[in-house]
Amino acid sequence: MKGLKLLTIVAVGLFCLTGCGEKTLECTLTEEDEDMKMVQTMSLTFKDDQVTNVKMSIDTTVKSENAQENWSDFVDMMESQYEETDADGVKVTTEEDADNYSFNLTVEADVTKASEEALAEYDLDGLADNAGTYEENKEEAEANGFVCK
Repeated sequence: MKGLKLLTIVAVGLFCLTGCGEKTLECTLTEEDEDMKMVQTMSLTFKDDQVTNVKMSIDTTVKSENAQENWSDFVDMMESQYEETDADGVKVTTEEDADNYSFNLTVEADVTKASEEALAEYDLDGLADNAGTYEENKEEAEANGFVCK
């Protein structure tokens, strides 16, 4: 009987250490042509089968000489389109590596705190209501070319 109690305590402890019911869906999509390579990663955190947090990251690396010559225009466009912010439950960051012609855009949203307007600005509206289960989101991401784990 002592062994069963100990096993139960250990199981409950492990369950709580792993997020007490939280699941995370990680998906990646890589697109590449002669001019650039783009790697998109998406991480959705679920609690009770509802999305609570979203993190999307797009890493773009310019490869062709022509695209590299227009690097500053590309960076200006990205930075004007996606201004850095950390307000209303949404955080947007950008990072440029001019030496390697790479640019990163990351959007993180706490769906439980962000307003619908803030989420809509990044096409994340509807997440606070019901954006589908873990499996439904995984199926949709994979149908759009993402590889999920």
